[in-house]
Amino acid sequence: MIASSAERNRQSGMPVDVQGLFAEARRRRRRIRATAGIVALLLAGTLAGALASWRHHDVAAGRQAGVPSVMTSGHLAPALVGWVDYRGRLHIGSLGTGRQRVVAAASSNPVVPLVAVAGHLYWANTGGTYRQIESLDLATGRVRSLGFGMAVFAAADNRHVFIAQTGEAVIELDAAGGESRSLNLPAGWFVAGLNNDFTSPTAAADGILVQATDSTDSARATTLAIWNPVTGRLTPIVRGISADGGLLGAVTPPGAQYSLVAWWRGSCLPESCSIEITNTATLKTRTILSPLGHGFAYGVAFSPDGSRVAAFVNTRGLGGNPAPAELAIISTSTGAARLVPRVSVLVGIDVAWSRWLPGGRVLLAGGADFSGLVDTKTLSATPYYFVHGRDRFIEDSQDVNYSAVVLAQRPGVMSR
Repeated sequence: MIASSAERNRQSGMPVDVQGLFAEARRRRRRIRATAGIVALLLAGTLAGALASWRHHDVAAGRQAGVPSVMTSGHLAPALVGWVDYRGRLHIGSLGTGRQRVVAAASSNPVVPLVAVAGHLYWANTGGTYRQIESLDLATGRVRSLGFGMAVFAAADNRHVFIAQTGEAVIELDAAGGESRSLNLPAGWFVAGLNNDFTSPTAAADGILVQATDSTDSARATTLAIWNPVTGRLTPIVRGISADGGLLGAVTPPGAQYSLVAWWRGSCLPESCSIEITNTATLKTRTILSPLGHGFAYGVAFSPDGSRVAAFVNTRGLGGNPAPAELAIISTSTGAARLVPRVSVLVGIDVAWSRWLPGGRVLLAGGADFSGLVDTKTLSATPYYFVHGRDRFIEDSQDVNYSAVVLAQRPGVMSR
């Protein structure tokens, strides 16, 4: 189950955090490893000596020459990226200079993206007995605990942060430091996105995305809805979404009163799933078919204006061996997909990642052993790495990975 129900709380008399812990233990979550064991056997090496040379210091990037001109004309200068490595350290890197540094300890899962809101980074600390939501003040470098929580996500307007304590109990925090309030979902509804290792809870224009099933084991179809915590209104938007990992992501274009939601149907197999994109205002859904016929990997990312989505196309059916997935830029209005030459990333467990940079033209994308910059207009691409070394397997190199988040401002922690 995603979380304890109110009835079980009443029967047990246990506080919400303990009950949430037990509920989480009952969930059959796959541990979030970016790659299967076979990938480790193929690619793993050791960088212990190299790591010691740059730990807690700025380092020059190991990026290759030949960055497309669009990426050297101001597109990268303001772009900063934060990520958590496989040793529990939080990095901040500048794409403009190619330098990065470790700024804090963060026992967070490297496949769960960090959340950036109003000069703070948020993550779920999974290193203790209880999951704790923590935040880093980018100006001061101060890390503080915000209490028990399974996951954290931003409101669509980036003015609030939601902490899912359980599938049914949510804390809303004012990102500017105002008061918090406790929210309880309507009976029978649960925060969507808590039940799979490669998705995260998501907000929409009018509230929080919730689902009518709390199962973590079944791909059966369920209903996805928007719950408005101010009015209490519950608006179903999708019927047929997979109960286990069906929510892929959402975007609310600047100033818009609607969101676009990407999801998988409960009836499809992973290697055959199309991407469904639903407009929350019109409730119209567009089906995106794989141009290679083998479905998509996890790792869908909308452009800031919602006009395009970056997705990874499986090159063959899933099996016991790792296979590359190719990056595609897809129009959300027509469904037309363009494959990006030279961006083919190795995946074990079926997941890759991409992040749009400010301006909505350039992507930073990667997988188990690759990261690179992509000009989505020209489809030109070049490898980009923050860390020196020949071993590009991210569990060894500790380079930018699935947890990456793009920061819009230069934090004080980079200048200390």
